[in-house]
Amino acid sequence: MKKLLALMLATMMIFTLVACSADSSAKIKEYVEANEDALVSSVEQGFAQSGMTCNSSVEVEGNGFAINININELDEVDDAIKSQMQLTYDSMGSVFDAMLTEAQKELPELEYIKVNVCEKDGDVLATITAD
Repeated sequence: MKKLLALMLATMMIFTLVACSADSSAKIKEYVEANEDALVSSVEQGFAQSGMTCNSSVEVEGNGFAINININELDEVDDAIKSQMQLTYDSMGSVFDAMLTEAQKELPELEYIKVNVCEKDGDVLATITAD
């Protein structure tokens, strides 16, 4: 449970970084290219503070972007745990939506941010979408 909370907090940190944004699809791509290292570094540092490590990447998808987080210490996670993680993230939807709204002040073209929290091998544990 402690690790689950740490995962959620680290994920929330991702959204706060987005608030430091740029201006259409091309501008979103420019923003991601300019800030990818900072986004990835923030995610990975957040997980390090929780005692876990991850590999992450950012991809532009239309008028938004996805942050993919592969947690190195998690593999073969039970479906019940996956469901619990998704429910927990879903219950925090208003927090993520508020972070998107804040990011849109700097990057009005940004329509959504998606975070895929995955096992080490890429199996999705939970998806958070602010739109």
